[in-house]
Amino acid sequence: MNRIKNLIFLIVVASFLYLINSGAPIIPKDWKKYSDTDVDFGVKTTVSLPPGCGFKFTGSEWDLRCGEVDVWDYKTSVFRGKENDPKNYYTGGSLEQWYKKYLNGDFFADYASQEKDVIIKTIKHSVRSESYFELTIKEFNGRVITHFLFAQNGIVHIIQPLTIDESTSKIKKNIGLIFSSLKSEIISK
Repeated sequence: MNRIKNLIFLIVVASFLYLINSGAPIIPKDWKKYSDTDVDFGVKTTVSLPPGCGFKFTGSEWDLRCGEVDVWDYKTSVFRGKENDPKNYYTGGSLEQWYKKYLNGDFFADYASQEKDVIIKTIKHSVRSESYFELTIKEFNGRVITHFLFAQNGIVHIIQPLTIDESTSKIKKNIGLIFSSLKSEIISK
């Protein structure tokens, strides 16, 4: 009888682990869902964030914000590059290689003479069936910061710090679930 109970227990545990590791991410019920469209670039983004956080356009850029000391810049691979027309500069392949080109200014006409930021460390993380990258970047001025990259629906999502306290950052602590909740699409203008 104990063998049967142990076998049933193992089956239940294995089923549970399979569901939480391969199924859709579980976004906490108290998180708020934000949805907005960048009409200039033609990208609609929906994302869920922890309580006290927000997603908004500040007039020149998109921010993920949890108070005054947890502010992150949000960008995508859709931007005005060399041709000055908005387009998606990610065509597939390695995110790290694409981001090296992005940091190097390969997609921008007036970036060639500027000092460049460089990737000094890359860590791939998994959340359920998806992956994202945590990149340690050494900026041209010597400052070392963390950027996060995630590709969804053929669009690269870039989150980099503007003002953060590493030890208390809700965004950094929850970046995997934030990326799992993120949905984007290129819309017709």
